[in-house]
Amino acid sequence: MIKMQLTGATDTGGWHWDGCRWISGRSWIEPFTHPAIEHVMVTTPESGQSCLIVREAASGRQPVTKIRRVMSDPGYRREVEEADAWPLQAVRVEMAAGHGVRITCGERGVAPSTSTPPAAS
Repeated sequence: MIKMQLTGATDTGGWHWDGCRWISGRSWIEPFTHPAIEHVMVTTPESGQSCLIVREAASGRQPVTKIRRVMSDPGYRREVEEADAWPLQAVRVEMAAGHGVRITCGERGVAPSTSTPPAAS
């Protein structure tokens, strides 16, 4: 559902959509393009947290593709909790300034993944 390259610090302006992927500094996250998949980037400037939610679209629900929501800390937590309760498959990439990255995906938080080291420069 996603390809990504996370290189550490993000831009002070946060994440932005370039038409293909979410970008911040040298980091990027590219959701798979498909009519049955949607994504939303949720951020909170209060604590410097960001969460990309990529999920299967559910019929009867408003689509969220390519939206960036800037919220308060409580609103951010609510969005992340709602992603956990999504009735279909979802991938969540959580990032916080000065902290690691947490990836949660699939039913019961399990899904296959592949990692490759960055190319030598």
